[in-house]
Amino acid sequence: MTDAAIPSRGSPTSLVAARPAVPVAMLFAVGIVVHPTLPHLPWLWLPLSLLVTAVAWVTWRPMSRTATGLIAAGFALTGVTAGQLAAFHYPRSHINAFAADDPRLAQLELHLDHAPRVLTFPFSPHHPLPPRQVTAARVTRVLTTGGWEDCTGDVLVQIADPHPSLGINQTVRVTGMLQRPAHAMNPGQFDWAEYYREQRILASLQVPHARNIAILSDPGPTWLMSFREGTRRLLAAGFPAERSLDHSLLRALLLGDDDPHLRDVQDQFQQTGTSHHLAISGMHVAVLGGFVYWICRLLCLSPRVSVTTMTVFVVIYGVVALPSPPVVRSVLLCVAFGLGIVSRRSIDALQLLALSVLGMLVYQPLDLYRPGFQLSFGTVLGLVLFTKPMRRMLRKDVDDPDLAIARSLNRRTGPLATLIRWADNGLINVIAAGLVAWGVSAPLVAYHFEQLKGCVALLSFLRRTGGSKGLC
Repeated sequence: MTDAAIPSRGSPTSLVAARPAVPVAMLFAVGIVVHPTLPHLPWLWLPLSLLVTAVAWVTWRPMSRTATGLIAAGFALTGVTAGQLAAFHYPRSHINAFAADDPRLAQLELHLDHAPRVLTFPFSPHHPLPPRQVTAARVTRVLTTGGWEDCTGDVLVQIADPHPSLGINQTVRVTGMLQRPAHAMNPGQFDWAEYYREQRILASLQVPHARNIAILSDPGPTWLMSFREGTRRLLAAGFPAERSLDHSLLRALLLGDDDPHLRDVQDQFQQTGTSHHLAISGMHVAVLGGFVYWICRLLCLSPRVSVTTMTVFVVIYGVVALPSPPVVRSVLLCVAFGLGIVSRRSIDALQLLALSVLGMLVYQPLDLYRPGFQLSFGTVLGLVLFTKPMRRMLRKDVDDPDLAIARSLNRRTGPLATLIRWADNGLINVIAAGLVAWGVSAPLVAYHFEQLKGCVALLSFLRRTGGSKGLC
């Protein structure tokens, strides 16, 4: 290979070679984004992606733009295939095939993957509503005119008369009214059908009486189920029955648990533009990991021991909060950084971030459209790319090597001056990171959680009063 064919350091080719996961994740995400605009033919896009990749492999030459373009097209077509399969493909035996917009009588066999919860409604002290029991279950069989048939899919179960013996990991036979979740009827109303569809829940079952439920098997919860439910029981220990709404809100803020009890609360959060606080993101993991690491350093533990302890706590939080894709993303990224530091290997933040994005999109392609995914990965990407430039913009001398050498040679610097300088640098870092995080997350929050309403109202008021003439 001649010297002209060798990519120079800092060129796009060398950057791609150093971080191969970055372009792969970007191309895969582009394929997921464009999948609704292409014909729904996943059986065509997948062989086509394999074909162009094989052609690129056969015709590969160093620095060949044709082969590189074919490989990029292959990754993008793979993203199109994954997006279309996740959005449109359901098995023929899915419970949605037996449900309709109107309620119909159905008998199902369900496996309870989540512990049922009893909800109360203390909104009206004079005419309180009776409690009801809710859970999400996995359908195993459905009764048809030809007998019992195997069935798949998840269903939202609401029991008007709570059953006292229901528990996690049970298999039950239930008779109730099966239907699809209703779409929003009014403009601006929360679309619960779309919300549950994102979780691949396309049917709900209304059970009027506890006697309509028969427990077929009860092997008891596994150790992982017991650990998760024990944590939630400890969290609920301080809440009486009349404060179940507060308990549900705390579970949503801390663990990201979905709860039908929070429908009205979610609407109120959305109206005030703060509903993004109910979405678990990397901030939860960052706060927990940072707090544990800070405590370990205060105890004078070594950096490796501190990072190991922090990683263990983060993994435990991820196990308790699962299943939750945003928590999985954050935990994977934190564990990757922790392993890199403990093993004393070089850590490339962009490469680790791209690997985490690619892994989560392969597992759940439609997560790309979710606010939690965009907020967590978008904010981390912004912090990695723009924190140092923002810090230099705020203080041009903060990274000046000449000043650093001059300060190191200044013997007369006392402990107070050193503390002030450390606090000053820390404050600059915090302000720079905060500005970057706000700049990246503000447009996403405004788009997903409708926080532009206040800005529109303010501009409308200024326009009416003539104060916005200079802005337009």
